[in-house]
Amino acid sequence: MLRRVHIAGFPVKVGNQGRQLCAWCGAVLFEADHARELVAPNADGTPGQGSQPWEVGSLVAVDGNTSWSVPHEDGLPLSEECCAPSTLPPIVATPLEKRMN
Repeated sequence: MLRRVHIAGFPVKVGNQGRQLCAWCGAVLFEADHARELVAPNADGTPGQGSQPWEVGSLVAVDGNTSWSVPHEDGLPLSEECCAPSTLPPIVATPLEKRMN
């Protein structure tokens, strides 16, 4: 599988199930059944957090079963590996929009 970079969308949690999709193409970036996770307590005895979704809007590289955060500065073009194009085509008015103006 080839490395692909995605844009983390909003995470959704229903009961013990958690899922996060790419905001652009819909690829699954995070999926967890929290009821099946074994989480060690923190050093101070409080419950541990377990797996967490990516920060919304962050870039996430995925290569097979491995994923990691990709640093990116706002305003710079996205890499060629990103599912979203670095530039969008211009918006062209449809015939109906032309008649309304």
